[in-house]
Amino acid sequence: MNPNDYIPDINAYAEAWVELGLALGEEARLSDELESLKGDILQKVSTYEEFFVNGKTPSVSYADKTYLVNGHTPEAGEKLRDYAEKLANLERQITQLRGILKTEEMKQAVFQTLSANSRSVIGFNE
Repeated sequence: MNPNDYIPDINAYAEAWVELGLALGEEARLSDELESLKGDILQKVSTYEEFFVNGKTPSVSYADKTYLVNGHTPEAGEKLRDYAEKLANLERQITQLRGILKTEEMKQAVFQTLSANSRSVIGFNE
């Protein structure tokens, strides 16, 4: 086996790291925006009587299971679903990039092993 057949693509490896960094940054930004939206929703449902349950502010548990999932308005519900979809797509992309990086690392390990083995065979035959 020729080690040159297994030379890892360093450029692909570097590009995957850059893409992973960008995706992780975007994931953090979207997560922060989602948490801010959820905070606004929780504040509104805890303040305005139209959202009260039996004349009392809804419990955090109730709000978490209802308003923070479906929104307190149709527009807020749409925003929550948009964030969930974007975050799911980013998670898929991040998983794929981590897989690419792992594959490139394995290629590098194979290349190093084959390269070392070819050197030891050459030295042995001399």
